[in-house]
Amino acid sequence: VVPWSSVTVFDAFKKNPAKWDVAVVTLSKKLGSLTGYMGMAAGCSSNLDLTIAGYPQDQAQGTCMADTCKVGYLDCNALTNIHTCDTLMGMSGSPLWDNKNRIRMIHVAGIAGKPENRATTVTQFLINTISKW
Repeated sequence: VVPWSSVTVFDAFKKNPAKWDVAVVTLSKKLGSLTGYMGMAAGCSSNLDLTIAGYPQDQAQGTCMADTCKVGYLDCNALTNIHTCDTLMGMSGSPLWDNKNRIRMIHVAGIAGKPENRATTVTQFLINTISKW
């Protein structure tokens, strides 16, 4: 467990969490030299292979699961995009990254009755905003 010092969210999240479901958690100490870093990238893409990792509720506490899926089209202008990576409750907030270890989307929810999920898109606006936080 790592102590954290702050959490930053969009003010718009308070009014419409479905569209602005992004937070930055600032840890009390730097861990990058131990864990490594991931970058972020914006941009439209077709047939993009993305990987997700997280801690689904159907596994023993602390068990990390990962899956890779193909996103047919990543709309760089949309606040959210659809993906088909295998997820379950408990994986919200997990990054979806490309083969260059750049975060392209952030998993936010499954879609009831459909074999797909919704994720916040990493847009250039989002990168610019987070870099100022």
